[in-house]
Amino acid sequence: MKLKLRILHVLSFVFAAAIPFYNSQSTGSHTFGKPIHLVVLGAALYFLMGSDYQKRNPLRHTRLPFSGNFILFSILLVVSMGVANGATSMGSQLVLYYVELTLVYLLFSSVLFERAVINTCFYGLMCGFCVSIFIALMQFLKIPGFNMFKDDELNANVYFSSQADSADVLRIWGPFGNALTFSYYLSVAGCLLFYFYFYVLKRRIIAWAVFGMTLFGISVTISRTALFAFLFCLGLVHFFAISRRKRISFFFIATVLFIVGSIYLSSLAADNPLLSRFNSTQDDFKGGRLNLWQTGYKTWLNDIFFGTGPGNLNRKLYENGWRAIYTDTMDNTPGHVENYYLTLLFTFGLVAFFFYLLFIIRYLQGSFRLLMNGLKDEKLAAGIPFFGSMICLLVNNLTNPAMHFDVRLQVLMILQMAIANNLYKQYILTPVEPTAPLLPIKPLTI
Repeated sequence: MKLKLRILHVLSFVFAAAIPFYNSQSTGSHTFGKPIHLVVLGAALYFLMGSDYQKRNPLRHTRLPFSGNFILFSILLVVSMGVANGATSMGSQLVLYYVELTLVYLLFSSVLFERAVINTCFYGLMCGFCVSIFIALMQFLKIPGFNMFKDDELNANVYFSSQADSADVLRIWGPFGNALTFSYYLSVAGCLLFYFYFYVLKRRIIAWAVFGMTLFGISVTISRTALFAFLFCLGLVHFFAISRRKRISFFFIATVLFIVGSIYLSSLAADNPLLSRFNSTQDDFKGGRLNLWQTGYKTWLNDIFFGTGPGNLNRKLYENGWRAIYTDTMDNTPGHVENYYLTLLFTFGLVAFFFYLLFIIRYLQGSFRLLMNGLKDEKLAAGIPFFGSMICLLVNNLTNPAMHFDVRLQVLMILQMAIANNLYKQYILTPVEPTAPLLPIKPLTI
């Protein structure tokens, strides 16, 4: 069993550390880290550890509500494909993508339940995070050996031009080849790691180092949503961590800082075309996203319950008047509407989307209980990171649909889901002897 545990620790570390590189790095015609590869890895770990290891998890057969909703959502995607007229090969690939990710969640939930293994996953996540920041720094310093992608492989969003065209810069893409997807990863992973080192391990110098690295990484991608999500979620968890008497003053100070910061950025943006991006949110919304959402809404009305069907969204948007689509990519990309939730709704319909919403709500309820119990009892502190990080992920989804086609972001969510699933069973469903409470504490001091 000792050898098996060592293998589990090593592979769990690699599983978390390699997240930024899944399905993007290849040798010849072989691409590493596809969903099916992760299914094989999870199955190998499951059978390697065997029944003796599984017996250490007494509530392994208990299915939490959010897990059931997540599984039902995946099943209903198959139904949507069956109901939709003219299912495409891309549609089949998209459904298979979600089904494989569901299997990844189930398999890793069965092995990531011991505290030492969970810590190993966080160490691996920290390793991958630091490597990604280092690659971003080298790209920022314009060292060609760290570009990692050819120019024609980079997403169009890495090229930024100001409204007046007086500034043309490259937004850093890290190991992702996509600036906005990279910033999404940094904000969510940054939240998870900050909470882990600050509240769980109480290594606050490391936590603040993570904070600084995250701010640097997001700033060089020039991503507004990721920056807001990261800072908002850190502030939200801090709000719950302090005593009730201090919450009013914290809310007041945070509001004042937000207003003053917004005014200051507006004044700077007048002389700095690069900072003008932070003031162009309303223009971007009216000029792009709103029109796309309106077209998507008209498309969805044709089949409210089962949507356009997987793989058909681009063509249906085009038929309803949206012309900002390259015809050569119409049928070989999944399609999206610059919002992950609306993309799911328009593609798979109301039935599947309803169960996805149930999954989100029930996961947030469970992770919030883990957060509050962890703040009250030091023994349960391992459950603190998952509420804030999930909120961060959900905020990013409002303007970034990348989870619909990027396995790295899905695995980042699945990793925290699998761990939170087991911690909830251990901390909420199984009584734990209380220890001295953590409140009141000074959560944001080294």
